[in-house]
Amino acid sequence: MVKFTEKELDAVLSNALATNTDFLRWFLDQTKFKSDYYKYFWSRSDHPWGTINFERFDAQTSRVVFEKRQSETDILVVLEDQRGDKVALHIENKLSDGHFTEYQAEMYPQRAKQWMNKDKFKNYTEFQTILVAPLLFYKRNIDKARLFDCYISHENIGKHLTEFTARCT
Repeated sequence: MVKFTEKELDAVLSNALATNTDFLRWFLDQTKFKSDYYKYFWSRSDHPWGTINFERFDAQTSRVVFEKRQSETDILVVLEDQRGDKVALHIENKLSDGHFTEYQAEMYPQRAKQWMNKDKFKNYTEFQTILVAPLLFYKRNIDKARLFDCYISHENIGKHLTEFTARCT
């Protein structure tokens, strides 16, 4: 069985969301954007990268720390509704043997918020952060995984995109 890399799966998922309206509808049904009002508008699966103003709690000092951090979104998908309003899916894709980097999960919502209303990211006004990973990864990393707004398993995606079934073990 062929096992795809994370970046290859990112491209497969992004392409399916862009070209397969049935899959897009199923995927959106797993999110807060569940409706027939959204259509695919634009996406990047080349890990859009940038500097964000990151706010975190420092347990050693019991203070909130503000710092600039470099970070990326694996797949950024922008959808458009019938009025032309745009929303974004910030998708983190993990393999079963993967791990989160330091503050990776915590940076997702802060980055998504800071990228709102930016021309570079198609001026979306609402977002959802989504973790896409095998159930094994999710269970092993439950505390960080729960920081995402939504979780969709590779196993469920694999029912629609066979490339994802090879990475679930």
